[in-house]
Amino acid sequence: MNEKRIHQAFEIGILLKGAHALIEIAGGIALYFVSAATIAGWVNTLTQDELSEDPQDFLARHLATLAQHFSVGSKRFYAFYLLSHGLIKILLVAGLLRGKLWSYPASLVALGLFIVYQLYRFSYTQSAGLIVLTIFDLVVMALIWLEYRIVRRRAGATGS
Repeated sequence: MNEKRIHQAFEIGILLKGAHALIEIAGGIALYFVSAATIAGWVNTLTQDELSEDPQDFLARHLATLAQHFSVGSKRFYAFYLLSHGLIKILLVAGLLRGKLWSYPASLVALGLFIVYQLYRFSYTQSAGLIVLTIFDLVVMALIWLEYRIVRRRAGATGS
């Protein structure tokens, strides 16, 4: 892969990470301000028709069960989790898009830690979404590493 293609793929991956971070931040803020009872009500409204037609519907049944067990403590944890992850990712994305050298290794470490946590959560949830997110994070990590090597090599060549 040539440097131009690596850089284009890097930018696309980082922009997608930034979009995901903004969604996490918005979700975290929303969770802080919406009650657990309201969330359960929304889920029940969304799933009741499907469950009346097919009481064994996998997704609707699991969403309804999650909503019934969604506590204030769970809500606070998920709000904090989404908000903190989103803010960390936005900071790193901003550094990467500005070409700040500190942001490359910091992003690799942060994504590596996120992956470890995602795999830990997967061991409990078996969520396919966590595997998809982990694969995407691994691809982005590879792109960050490749871009970092290019940026360091250029900085060394120019004496910066």
